Amino acid sequence: MRWCGMVAACTVMLGALGGCARTEDFQPFDSSRVILLQLEPLVEGEDIAILKTDYGEIRMRFFPSEAPEAVSNFKTLARQGFYNGKPFLQAQTLLKDGESCLLSGSSSADGKRGISAVNGGKPFKKEVSVNLWHFTGAVSVLGDRNDKGDSRFFITGSRAVPENTLADIEKARYPSNVIEAFEKQGGMPEFALEYAIFAQIYEGQEAVDSILAKLSAGEEQEIVLQTVEISEYGDG
Repeated sequence: MRWCGMVAACTVMLGALGGCARTEDFQPFDSSRVILLQLEPLVEGEDIAILKTDYGEIRMRFFPSEAPEAVSNFKTLARQGFYNGKPFLQAQTLLKDGESCLLSGSSSADGKRGISAVNGGKPFKKEVSVNLWHFTGAVSVLGDRNDKGDSRFFITGSRAVPENTLADIEKARYPSNVIEAFEKQGGMPEFALEYAIFAQIYEGQEAVDSILAKLSAGEEQEIVLQTVEISEYGDG
């Protein structure tokens, strides 16, 4: 279970812990200090990405204030056409508990490698924020063994959070607004502070879920990300 790491990060963000402590050792984290950016309304003119697939368009917004390198890397590679034609994979092939997540952006057929357009072409640091959580539709960097990021990303599919998991995160003193959002939005609280989120799907989640369903069914035909366009919200 990853709750202990989450407790440490949320309850003592301004101090360092030398290891895991018991849940009862901590005071509840002030929920007012957590701004759920993924649930904030979009602003006219903010950058978005339009991902075109055989199952419809997927539109997502970015969070450059929280994950500047990940956002810059994605935008740069998208404008270069890197993502065009890249296959979708079910993330469980590379991600523990990732059967509900959709992976793309790899530079190898097995999904084990990616590239970087920032940090001098080297993998970039993991940018984790308590203002971003793995709700349904969260778009995250797939880090390597050294917790570094590259072009690979995964999208959290629609998944109701089990009651026992909600009880666990409440015991672990997750912020109350985060618990409420997971209960309403669904997602993967198990990934909290483990994978860096840099974007959020705001339209086209049904396309994500359709592709995941096809992959889960073992469809032989390859499903690809046709094109990625960087645009601005409100441009149509």
